Amino acid sequence: MKLTVYCQVIKNKRDNILLSFFCAKIILGDYMKNKGFTLVELLAVIVILGILITIAVPSILGVSKNVKEKSYTTKISIIESAGVSYGEKNYLSALSKYASTKEDLSGSNEWISIAEDGTVSSFNSHASGRYPSTKITISRLVGSGNLSWDIQDQCTGTDADCAKYKNVVINPVNDKIINSCYVYIYYRNNRIYAKFDRNDCKSKEYINIY
Repeated sequence: MKLTVYCQVIKNKRDNILLSFFCAKIILGDYMKNKGFTLVELLAVIVILGILITIAVPSILGVSKNVKEKSYTTKISIIESAGVSYGEKNYLSALSKYASTKEDLSGSNEWISIAEDGTVSSFNSHASGRYPSTKITISRLVGSGNLSWDIQDQCTGTDADCAKYKNVVINPVNDKIINSCYVYIYYRNNRIYAKFDRNDCKSKEYINIY
């Protein structure tokens, strides 16, 4: 009877993994005190626990992934806000001039378009749907005082590796360093905006060795 009740608990409360394990503990404990298990009953319990684990593990991993994705989305918003603040102080005049003259740009100054998925495409010349921009790295944005490092002083040496890894900003999804990724500061409709190209950043991330 108690095994039947236990199976019903799983069926009705499949999404409540912790409750199911709790019921298993109580019911199995009572059952062993009163009667003990036969081999068939023991195998049935093992199968049930296996099903619970199969359900629980993907759910837990899914929750963890979602938390990291939300954390990265929040970080990107912070980065872009910092880019806007930096751009308003340093690039408003120049970018508004380019928007007016529509001249060709080169180097860190480019005409950009932004796709629906957030991918930034850059060009030398003006065309409809393109905006004058300048690109800066995350490291430079932190150096301007508008953004903070996630981790500081990971090493104390003077070698090239320490210089590369000493202070870092981290992608929380994969724990890689995004110091070299670009933020595009651009001018549109008489305002400064900033865009972090997440897709392009994937090719510029590197593993944190510390």
